[in-house]
Amino acid sequence: MNGLLPILVLLVEVLVFYHKVLFQTGQFFIPYDFESYHLPLAEFIASSLRRGELPLWDPFPYCGMPFYADLTAQVFYPPTLAAVLVSNWIGGGNLRDLMEWQLVLHVFLGGVFTYFLLRRIGTDVTGALVGATIYQLGAFFASQTQHLGAIDAAAWLPFAWWGVGELAERFTWRWTALLAIALSMTVLAGFPAVTAVIYGSCILLAAFSVRGFARVVLAAAWSLLLAAVQLIPTMELTRLSVEKYRSDWLGNGGGLSLQSLVSLVMPNYYGVLHFDPAAWRLPWNPTFLYLYCGIPALIFVATALLLRPNRRARQFGILTMVCVFWMLGASTPVFRIVFRLLPEMLKSFLYHPLPRFFLVDRVRHANDLQGALASLRTPGIDLRHEAVVEVEAASKGSGLVRVLHYDPHEVSLEIEAANDSFLVTSEAYYPGWRARVDEADKPLVVTNVAFRGLPVPAGRHRVTMRFEPAILRWSAVISAAAWLAILLCFRRARTGA
Repeated sequence: MNGLLPILVLLVEVLVFYHKVLFQTGQFFIPYDFESYHLPLAEFIASSLRRGELPLWDPFPYCGMPFYADLTAQVFYPPTLAAVLVSNWIGGGNLRDLMEWQLVLHVFLGGVFTYFLLRRIGTDVTGALVGATIYQLGAFFASQTQHLGAIDAAAWLPFAWWGVGELAERFTWRWTALLAIALSMTVLAGFPAVTAVIYGSCILLAAFSVRGFARVVLAAAWSLLLAAVQLIPTMELTRLSVEKYRSDWLGNGGGLSLQSLVSLVMPNYYGVLHFDPAAWRLPWNPTFLYLYCGIPALIFVATALLLRPNRRARQFGILTMVCVFWMLGASTPVFRIVFRLLPEMLKSFLYHPLPRFFLVDRVRHANDLQGALASLRTPGIDLRHEAVVEVEAASKGSGLVRVLHYDPHEVSLEIEAANDSFLVTSEAYYPGWRARVDEADKPLVVTNVAFRGLPVPAGRHRVTMRFEPAILRWSAVISAAAWLAILLCFRRARTGA
């Protein structure tokens, strides 16, 4: 089999495997997180673009958040943007179908990359086709289909390994750029757990070659610049949200149970192929109880390690053992010790329904965040009439607030009060929000620990709040410069300079 035939075989395999989702769209669809999480995010992007706006601020979750900084939204991931743009172009009613095609084509892409990776390391056409089939129809893609970002990111794994192999043999700017692109795509795909595995495995593979290691580190650093338009806003969001406390609740790090290993040889031992949520009684996530890649795949692995123990087989054998150790996580005592030693960055109240915008009678000053939290815990505090701020501010009475205009990125209010007053919003405070009272710029105030507030003078005034995140502009400049360097690299390679 030569030329395009193996690629066509891989394509047919994927289309058959997912044929009900792709070709019986009225009856079958990808459920769970794909339907209830990823698809609404894609629809928010699509609706924003249809209005001629960038998807910057989402006012719906958590009293508002910077949408572009949500890594899982895939705002800057090219295939998702392409699906959204095509959907808008043809009317916008079939975004689900297009996103399902996006996901399935990534499974196929993973298979194609695996085929070429195996051919590159000396496997014959049949062996490469079998290996690619095992990857694209194996346990990960089959069990994680609901997780769009995981599928998208994992598709780039074999291409990244291919790039590591090329750079281990010799340095070229072309392969440095290609590896940087592949790694940046795993970031933009928006599933950090898979991204971490891909970066980590590339570094581990590169460690077998001293010169190759430095080259791969260069490509990895370049990839972070390519993805800076997403990474920098996401880091800011993490720093300013409760996300930074996630590692406090990870216990010993999680991981698959030892019981899941049974599914390596008995795929339906726990009944996951006929999963019924109402009847499920086991303590584990059913998608973590399916590791089946085929009995032949296990035989091939054992044969390579025991009967043909060459340098390449030993390298991938070591990588496999490290990945198994990481996969089992807290199920192994050594991992629990290692996890506790990892830096935090690597581990990844009183409530009354309040109006969205209102004036309060009183303002209580707090010296810092802890003081503000203590004030909010004060028995009897009524946040409908009093606000807690960390700056000097005052309010001498309430008044009327009328919403003149509201969209996710801009709010216009008319304020009328007999005395100096203080405007409170039930929307999250976040860098990038700017305020104007009539024609004068005014600083927004962190109010009630997490929300936006603003002193307003007596009389009738127009208050405008607009979301213009400067961090997005300069992080986009960094990414644009890195992508320009990619283009210059390819141009240099093409001209032979």
